Amino acid sequence: MSETRTPQTTAEDAVRLLDLLAAESVETWVAGGWGVDALVGHQTRPHRDLDLLILLPKTLTAHRVLLAGGYVMESDWYPVRFEMIHPAGRAVDVHPIRMEGDGGGRLELENGDWWRFDAEALSGRGTIGDRACRCLSVAAQIRSHTGYEPTDKDASDMKVLATRFDVQLPSSYARATGGTAAPSAPLRPE
Repeated sequence: MSETRTPQTTAEDAVRLLDLLAAESVETWVAGGWGVDALVGHQTRPHRDLDLLILLPKTLTAHRVLLAGGYVMESDWYPVRFEMIHPAGRAVDVHPIRMEGDGGGRLELENGDWWRFDAEALSGRGTIGDRACRCLSVAAQIRSHTGYEPTDKDASDMKVLATRFDVQLPSSYARATGGTAAPSAPLRPE
């Protein structure tokens, strides 16, 4: 991008991208902030990017679709993940997922460890705008927001989930959300 500005991905951008990928038979699960908003059915805050889990064998197809749509590579840590950004300011963060026979999957982490999602974690359903989408489940969203010092955005996202779904959050979010939280052990990838 020639000018310096913070990317922002709107609901319309997210829906357009999900539709483009679906037209090429690329299965997706929405994660991150848009994943939280999909679960609650409405946008709760601005989003820099759209985080997507995409089946590893379809990542090259997704990359081709994004390039054809005007996106350029911003960060390349393949096969862990890659980020692409559009000159108009929208961004996507692709996380290749390897599916397993039990309906779950795993993501490779930067340190070579694996992050395991069971079938329940990949069972989330939500909406962005008027578009239905698959997303991480509430429990998987909470789990993926542990093991590090939460940002203000993380705390906001977790408070949205706790309020909407009446779930307890890990202790790392008690002060950040001003609410109750369950004690939790530090997260370790499987």
